[in-house]
Amino acid sequence: MNNKGRLAEMKAANYLRDKGYFLLEHSYKSRFGEIDLIFEHENFIIFAEVKARSENSIAEPREFVDEIKQKKIISTANLY
Repeated sequence: MNNKGRLAEMKAANYLRDKGYFLLEHSYKSRFGEIDLIFEHENFIIFAEVKARSENSIAEPREFVDEIKQKKIISTANLY
């Protein structure tokens, strides 16, 4: 991962911590893939995929996580 990606993950983690979320895992890996951040908040487990992009990007965030990536995240989350 590049520095831009690491910085984006740190910013996302700090933002959610400031909102009262408790960080459980960072870069959790399984045989299916990786989940960037895993938090707990109000008896829920939150699986976060962080994507860094330029300010000029016109695409929606959901466009950066395709169906294959979603399946990997779901499989990894189920193992967690």
